[in-house]
Amino acid sequence: MAASVILLFPTTQAVLKAEDLLLESGFAVDVIPRPAGTSGALCGIALALPAAFFVQAEKVLAAANVGFTRHRPSPGGRSRVRARRARRSVAGVGGRAGGGVRPPRSDPGNDTGTG
Repeated sequence: MAASVILLFPTTQAVLKAEDLLLESGFAVDVIPRPAGTSGALCGIALALPAAFFVQAEKVLAAANVGFTRHRPSPGGRSRVRARRARRSVAGVGGRAGGGVRPPRSDPGNDTGTG
């Protein structure tokens, strides 16, 4: 499918209802896994349809009172939420600079010295 719009739904029932409505209306839709990095209480599956038909599909779903959220990936192809997480992890564990690697903790009760 060329340029696609991804529709996210709160429940599996909503996805299946939307798929039926759109197919009955003549739209080409694909059931796909929910894109990685999307947040919120959303169903694990989504619908993809050609971007050129989004406005008409939105009208069909609104008339049937089926709510959805349009997924808008960032220009790099990754969702905005995921891109933020990736930037945060660059500083390392605990947000410390220098890679975030902590030296082993010394245990005063476990003397491993040779003395």
